[in-house]
Amino acid sequence: MSTDEKKAAENASQNSGDTLMVGFECAAVVQEDSGRKRLEFPIPQSMQGHTFCIDATRDSSPGDTEPLPEHGPWVVEFILGSEFVIYQNELSGVDPEAGHSHFRLSDTRGLRIHYSPKEAPGLLKTANLEFLTNPAGVLQRLRVEIDEDNLDLAARRSLFIVSDLLDSLSYQKRAPLQIRHVCVSAKKSPKTFRWYRTIPYTTRELRPAELARAAAEPQALRPCLRLFREAINSARPHYRLLCLYRIREHLDRVRAANDHRILQMGRTPKRPTRRVPDNELTQKYFAEFIGKKISALLDQIRREYRVPVAHVNLTDFERLVLDPADVRCDHRLDYTNTLLIGLLTDLIEDERHLMETEGLAGGEAA
Repeated sequence: MSTDEKKAAENASQNSGDTLMVGFECAAVVQEDSGRKRLEFPIPQSMQGHTFCIDATRDSSPGDTEPLPEHGPWVVEFILGSEFVIYQNELSGVDPEAGHSHFRLSDTRGLRIHYSPKEAPGLLKTANLEFLTNPAGVLQRLRVEIDEDNLDLAARRSLFIVSDLLDSLSYQKRAPLQIRHVCVSAKKSPKTFRWYRTIPYTTRELRPAELARAAAEPQALRPCLRLFREAINSARPHYRLLCLYRIREHLDRVRAANDHRILQMGRTPKRPTRRVPDNELTQKYFAEFIGKKISALLDQIRREYRVPVAHVNLTDFERLVLDPADVRCDHRLDYTNTLLIGLLTDLIEDERHLMETEGLAGGEAA
């Protein structure tokens, strides 16, 4: 391996250690464009591609110190989007920040939705649902006014209401309906106090050594890289998890094949012992696994997420892991994927190093 190739490998290993930032504070600026406010703030690389709950305690206007309200009722706005806009020939009519869908409404009368809280099944509550369109009638947003005191509860229950609606509409019209982000404000104040947003990616610089490495990846590891790219390409955390966990399943086969070949040569396979790291992410969400072998955590992820995502659970619909509408109010899959990305990158690099050391880099996996 050349000096440049070694440096690229070191950079890849260092990047694999980056973990999702659990908390981040910064000075944000609210820009106004055509009467619509847009939040701008610096984006650390470790946040990119993940969904965050962003709280703002005050506007950026000088002298504005209005605190986050402690009680509802709340207004939860779901801004729609579609990954299929990349296939449209003309995008000038699409404003992602304002919301976009493949649906047009001629009648935007709202609905009153009745629901019964799980903890009080005998209690019947109502929420008001509005449909917001652009001047051409294209559906852009759904606004839910819900009388819940707790902001987190209001966001989650609004999500269930909107998810059910989008499921039915998507089924009836055979067209996609996705949520791009969510904004929450108090009914008594027009200001947005919370955002649920997926942070976009910025440009990465490619180096010659990385291009050379891409053309010479070991054949046995290429399925892992294909699954990794498929996972990173997806903005759907459920599908991302399935792809990532299948890397682990393929790596098990590659490891077994490599072990067999190395033992036949009269040598002993040697790999680093990987343990769950101690960092901000694991301290908050995986504290009981810190310092343990990563196989224990991977087995837990299989039971808690990989199997439930792949198989429907109808015994408790509110705990259904696969919510086809949105997961912005429930980040379990996102921070699990974040940890998987780092752990699986380390395992792939370990296997690549073993194959290069043992002269197996061009070999096929069983």
